[in-house]
Amino acid sequence: VLKGRFRPGSRLLDVGFGSGRNSYWFINNGFDVFGIDQNQNALNTVHEKLTQLGKAPNNFIIGQLENLPYEENSYDAIICSAVLHFARNPEHFHELFAELVRVLKPQGVLFIRMASDIGLENQLGSGDNGVFLIPDGSHRFLLTRELLAKLIQRYKLNFIEQLKTVNVNDMRCMSTLLLSKGNHPV
Repeated sequence: VLKGRFRPGSRLLDVGFGSGRNSYWFINNGFDVFGIDQNQNALNTVHEKLTQLGKAPNNFIIGQLENLPYEENSYDAIICSAVLHFARNPEHFHELFAELVRVLKPQGVLFIRMASDIGLENQLGSGDNGVFLIPDGSHRFLLTRELLAKLIQRYKLNFIEQLKTVNVNDMRCMSTLLLSKGNHPV
């Protein structure tokens, strides 16, 4: 945000908005924000908060990432934080990822934060269809460098920022991707 990668006035989709923390910031800073989450409690919380702020909550709905109810090339930016690591297997992950790319406009910005094996490669046993038991005790579909390379090539994406991974006390690693669908005007 501070580097100007997200521009006020942009149409932004918050996928898996949860408590709405990211959405509120973008709404209060001049973005046209939409959100989708599968959790009814999350939707109720966000609708209540937006109503208290005097904002229309209609842009926030219940839905599934597998089948986004938006037209192709609808959004200038998409935030998908801590969602994709709940994929059941590689096919499901690709289905989810393809939907994000489908609704992102050309030159749009895609922000993804998800669990990865980057930094934990030597601490993981074999996974079942890309889902691993990670040291924190949870099961997550993990982003790998190989998978990331395939995504970049398959969907013709470009890095806006270098891949960043945070290792949380050797219990889990969370990678952050800032990608563009095609060349992004910096």
